[in-house]
Amino acid sequence: MRKQVIVVVHGVGVREAGVATDLVAAALDQPPELTPDVGLAKRAAGQNPPGAPWLAHSSDDFLLHEPQAYTEKNKTRTFGVRLRRFRKYEGETRTIVTDERVIADFYWGDISGTGSGVVQVLFGLLRVIFGLAHVVRENLASVFPGDGWNAWVRRLGEWSVLMIHGPIFALNLVLVGGFGLVAIAIMLDLSIHDPRIPVVVGLFATAGGLVVWLTWVRVYLLRLLFFWVALWGLVILGLAAEGDLFGLGARVCDVVLAGTRAPFPYQGVGCWLVAAMLLLWGVSLGLALLVGLACIAVASGNDARKGRAIVLPVIALMTLLAVTVASALFATAMQSLPISDNDRKAVLLALSGMPASLAALVLLGMVAFGIEGFKKRALRNLTPRAYKDNREVLANRHRLIVSRWITLVLVAYVLLLLVDGARLLFQGEETPLLVKWLAAAAARMGLTATDPGVIIGWILAIFGILGIGVVSWFRGGVAQAVNILTDVIVYLNNHSWTGEGDTARALQVEKWTGLAPWQLDRSAQISGYWMRRRIRDRMKVLMTELIRTELPDDIVIIAHSQGTVIALDTIGEAGVSWRNARPDGLKLRLITMGSPYLHLYNRYFERQFPQIADRPKLSKASVTGVGLLNAWTNIFRKDDFIGTHIGTHVLPDDTNWPEEQPVDVGGHTNYWVDPRVIPILREKVGP
Repeated sequence: MRKQVIVVVHGVGVREAGVATDLVAAALDQPPELTPDVGLAKRAAGQNPPGAPWLAHSSDDFLLHEPQAYTEKNKTRTFGVRLRRFRKYEGETRTIVTDERVIADFYWGDISGTGSGVVQVLFGLLRVIFGLAHVVRENLASVFPGDGWNAWVRRLGEWSVLMIHGPIFALNLVLVGGFGLVAIAIMLDLSIHDPRIPVVVGLFATAGGLVVWLTWVRVYLLRLLFFWVALWGLVILGLAAEGDLFGLGARVCDVVLAGTRAPFPYQGVGCWLVAAMLLLWGVSLGLALLVGLACIAVASGNDARKGRAIVLPVIALMTLLAVTVASALFATAMQSLPISDNDRKAVLLALSGMPASLAALVLLGMVAFGIEGFKKRALRNLTPRAYKDNREVLANRHRLIVSRWITLVLVAYVLLLLVDGARLLFQGEETPLLVKWLAAAAARMGLTATDPGVIIGWILAIFGILGIGVVSWFRGGVAQAVNILTDVIVYLNNHSWTGEGDTARALQVEKWTGLAPWQLDRSAQISGYWMRRRIRDRMKVLMTELIRTELPDDIVIIAHSQGTVIALDTIGEAGVSWRNARPDGLKLRLITMGSPYLHLYNRYFERQFPQIADRPKLSKASVTGVGLLNAWTNIFRKDDFIGTHIGTHVLPDDTNWPEEQPVDVGGHTNYWVDPRVIPILREKVGP
């Protein structure tokens, strides 16, 4: 009996095991006849497809255990698998099985999933914002390898995102906590100007930050964040005791409060923190701008690889999302608390970057819509064959992600933030440029002039309320979008920021219960690309179990989008052991759809995702001698802005590898049910 196993590796956004398996099973199933009589007549006339039909035999849902390395609190982690079994029979009695096909789902979507509740969506959005730090680090390592000048460029870029991930976000957490204490004070009929409030905020921040910092040893960036929470708590305690520091708090308060020196410690502490946050944002964005200029300067030389640096736009996007989310939260809280006009102005000062953020969001939406519209018009009459012959030129021209127009908007956003911050701190200006321009335009139109602070306040309040309303009302769609982004970013996350992590200790979790903090071995904490390894190890468990229990003659891996990167990495890492488990012979084939491997991963993270031509294990087994694949077909739509061609190269036997199959327009999703893709799947999987 011939046994074929099909393993389906889904893309991003899938939150239930078995969804991709069902879609592939439906795509490979031959369409039924209208009635049994019509079916028998067609078979008698020889019009049926050759050979016996595949008949559904069984469907099973079960759990597999992940490797012991991922056990937490003495609980073994599991993941779901859906298995569908189809058989061909000999004769009308269906007593002899001639062929068997097993379709199994490799499910990994729960590893980075964040849920669909409002709090979970907000937490997931924060994971996306700060997960972009890993994108910056990985891109810098690929574009600027080695020592000397390259090492300094890498450090500048890393310091820029670490400043956001550490002191800036920690300060925002502390300020949010301060708002919470103010709300409690109001409930207890206490004055919100009570000088004890900053002391309580400082004590809570210091204690909470130290507890998490000393116990949460697994993730470096989280340790960095809560270290700064504790440090800001100490700063607030010092300010509450001493008042102003270096005159910064007084200077900012003078600007915001129209020349009236603010009483200390309550308003002085707040103004000093606002000034510190604005300065930190300026330093972070300034470092990002320096790195961007370095990329442009080096790219103009002979090394074209430097032109692939996406450090500046990614940091700008990280800033945009962070400012937007923080401003929405602060603005909503501000409108709900009975605070004075002076305090309201101080908060507005901290949120002065919000008008630029709103403008950038609107422009990004318009640019994305325009690029997609232009792409569809340009590609509508272009045949897949013509696209295949000019794929690299056309793919570059129609990129949506990191397109030059989107990059231009993000760079302009950074420059505007820097100019506004400098005007505010050094020139005494308190109105953002965009608001000033809007007020001037309104005046020329004869509209009644309005206080810019009031305008900003209402913009922020409306945006905050609408933002929370959208997340609450449409949280299913928002949750799906956030989950998709986390799925993508999690594959680049390096939990041990200070090391490469490609060692045996990458899966090691050191429990230090009973040890004093100074006895903790920092090198023993979990390190490396832990989530990426966990996804790969989960696929290895599934493949090993299927080979052991099913004893297949033929394995076909069908992957889509992010799943193609996972499949390629896992095949290269464990494919030899799969073949050795079937010494009598095993055919291993691969079908990829909408793969971002070349378009995104190789282009921007070349160090870890090299060209396919430089990965010999992913080559053709019968030609190179070290290759593991018997066949590889790459299917992509000509307007797919994420997955394009895979980088075909010519093998020694003069065959193109992999085989490219472009199809007409249709975007990046729903490959499984595309009527132009289904015939290719059926042909490549086999009858």
